[in-house]
Amino acid sequence: MNLKYNFESLEAYGLDRIFTLGLKHSFENVKRVYLDELNVSGISGFLKLIDYTKKIIKPLIGDEFFICFVSQSDKVFSKSCKRQLSMLTFLGLKKPSEIYMKDIFLEEEERFMRYLFFLDSLSSLETYIWGALASEYEGVNITPYIAGDIFIISQDLRYVINIYDDRGLDILKLY
Repeated sequence: MNLKYNFESLEAYGLDRIFTLGLKHSFENVKRVYLDELNVSGISGFLKLIDYTKKIIKPLIGDEFFICFVSQSDKVFSKSCKRQLSMLTFLGLKKPSEIYMKDIFLEEEERFMRYLFFLDSLSSLETYIWGALASEYEGVNITPYIAGDIFIISQDLRYVINIYDDRGLDILKLY
């Protein structure tokens, strides 16, 4: 799997557009799913959100999918991506065997962006959903969680999915 080629295919849409929170504001062909309309709370509500979200995402991504972790900083990132990948260990996932990493500086916003792009399998999907939802779940302190932004991308690059928090997710259909 050529990670660089696949990342660059997505990059053609503009990294600042495709890997941004609120995909709905950057593209017309985005479906927004409002998880907060389920009106759940507590740990049982959190587990319902995971199941519901998994049912939405699973048919779109197939047996393998790409993950893109997006981090930002006002300082230059170290050459290593250990800190960002430590989230995987924290979640109980294995470090990917192959990773494509790209760092850029956004002059207008005076911040550095780091994109970590890799392939994972369907058996890890629920863990990524857990991590994304737990980061800001209202009313209950849930760990582990993902610090930063995570995007789930179908292997055919047709769908880009961002679970922005426990309120919802955006599904971008590229073609």
